[in-house]
Amino acid sequence: MSGEEDAGPPVPPWRNSKAKQLLQDNIIAKRATEDMDHHAVYEMRPEFKLYNKSNFKTNLKNLIECCKNPLKQKSKWSTSIAKHLLKEENINESIQDGMDPVEVYQRRPKFQEFPLKNFKTNRENLMQSILKQFDRLQLDSDAFGHDLAILEALHCDAPVEVSWHKSEACQLLKRDVKIGKHLQIATP
Repeated sequence: MSGEEDAGPPVPPWRNSKAKQLLQDNIIAKRATEDMDHHAVYEMRPEFKLYNKSNFKTNLKNLIECCKNPLKQKSKWSTSIAKHLLKEENINESIQDGMDPVEVYQRRPKFQEFPLKNFKTNRENLMQSILKQFDRLQLDSDAFGHDLAILEALHCDAPVEVSWHKSEACQLLKRDVKIGKHLQIATP
């Protein structure tokens, strides 16, 4: 060993980190505000301490700004919470199939972070994606059922397994030992 300690798992980039999400949650819940000293906020969670303190100050400032002006922050539909919520609501059928897109759009503020025109298109594309996933799920389920039927048929045709102590071979071995046949076998 070279005397170096194990550094542990690599620290994820700030943009994908749990620390960023926790900090954003703290800002939204007003547990971290812009009038607080960044050192105090840095000390709030052990996850924050994985990152350089001077970079943390900048990240804190940027996140506070984004939380104050959420519409300034452009998020992509493909990775948005709005898409996740819409998919979840479609799957659990809290959004009915023939609902007016405007009515769906107005259900959640997260949906309104995207233009209505884009939301309509995104919803249609998401519905098509969900239907494709259900079709694939049905195909996989059918294939699994088919394979299971084959396996069950093989088990039905297979000879019944008898445990050793109940087998004919065990009985024959015991008989041979009793009459001493094992003593008659020549060893090399």
